[in-house]
Amino acid sequence: MMRYSLHEIDNPDVIATTIAADRDEALEWFSEKLRLMLTFEGDPADAEYLLDEWPEGLFARAASPTIPVFVVSAMAAHPQASQGAGCGQSGTAQPRMGFST
Repeated sequence: MMRYSLHEIDNPDVIATTIAADRDEALEWFSEKLRLMLTFEGDPADAEYLLDEWPEGLFARAASPTIPVFVVSAMAAHPQASQGAGCGQSGTAQPRMGFST
């Protein structure tokens, strides 16, 4: 399992953090929680977010997000998002989310 943090492109603060099996699972979870359809596809110059990843066991780490993430569109509220459900994968650890202030 890997730990993923999502950052706004122009702000080093962490928007959200989750633990997931891979980048796609993490991106799906961020999309659901932020109610945005996010993708890794696009021109890096147009990225709105950056993703940081590191092994779950390493807790203290200086963030240097480098994976560009793009907004495709806003999504309507998903019923599971309000219930705090994970990304829909079974048999894996529940993703955790933290917001920075």
